[in-house]
Formats: sequence, structure tokens, C-alpha cells
Amino acid sequence: MSSFVQQQESHRESERLGAKPPDEARSNIRISMSQDHDLRIRDSAIRAAKWLAITALLSISVFWSHAAAYEIALRSVIVVCAVPVLLDARNAGHYSVAVLFGAIGLCYNPVVPAFTFSGDWQHAVVSASIAPFAWSLFRLSPKRVTV
Repeated sequence: MSSFVQQQESHRESERLGAKPPDEARSNIRISMSQDHDLRIRDSAIRAAKWLAITALLSISVFWSHAAAYEIALRSVIVVCAVPVLLDARNAGHYSVAVLFGAIGLCYNPVVPAFTFSGDWQHAVVSASIAPFAWSLFRLSPKRVTV
């Protein structure tokens, strides 16, 4: 039997068994690898935002007497870090966590602040704000969607 006839029979057999042609299979593998890569980048960016928020809140807490001078910048950093965590929690179906980070975003809003960086109870609020970011960093795993 010639090579061409064998190839034709092999192709008909793969069609009969429902196998995908090699090019389509490779394309699906590339798409899957690309999606996994995009998810890893997104997860890394969210993890970096959480670490940045923890670092900012710790620095505010440690340098409390100097925090008022940099209040707008620090509030902006915390809000910018809370938004991707909120969106990720919402997409993962953790709605209570999303509401928590929405409340953090509203409290640290630089345009209409809920409190100033002066006083004892405000210091306690800033220190307590570290806990949700730390908890989400170590306990909240992203929900992977398989296609």
C-alpha cells in the first residue's frame, strides 16, 4: 500500500473515532496555555496589590505621627489596592469578602475621607485594616475557571 493511501485511511479512522486533527489539537493546547499564563499574571498582580496594601498600612501604623503629611497618597494606594481584591473576590463568588473590601475602599477614599490619620481610634482602625488583606493573601484562593 502506498503512503498516500495509508495516510488517507488513518485520517478517516481518526475522523470516525472523533479525534481532532493535529493542528486543531495544537491550537487548543496553545489557547489553554495562554489562558493559564494570563491567569497566573492576574493572580500575581492581585497578590502584589495585597502585599502593597499590607506594606502601606504597616508603614502608616508604624509611622503614625508622620502619616498625616502623606495622607492623600497613602489613602490612594490603599484604595487602588482594594479594588482589584474586591473584583477578584466578586468574580470568585466570595461576595461577603467583596463587600468588606468595598467598605475598606470607602473608608480610605481620598476624596471624601471617613476619618483622618490622627487619634487613637483611627490608629486602631488602620492597624485592624491589615487583617483583611493578610487573610485574603493567605486564605482566599482564586477560583479557576476551566474552559
